[in-house]
Amino acid sequence: TALKSGVRIKLHPGSTDVVFVGSSTATSTYFPLAPGDDVFVEIDSVNSISAICPSYNSSTSTNVEVFALGF
Repeated sequence: TALKSGVRIKLHPGSTDVVFVGSSTATSTYFPLAPGDDVFVEIDSVNSISAICPSYNSSTSTNVEVFALGF
């Protein structure tokens, strides 16, 4: 989806895990989001954003939800 200025990414405040957000395949450049944190990424397409949760465990992780609002 085309964007005019970028996208705000927010991690659910009740998340039990940290999520990393980035716009490349190099995960070393990803930005960490703790529960309740948000970041604005200047980018022209929401399809270019990735979110990963390396510590995710389906048995113990809860509220690992990432919200995106494009501008």
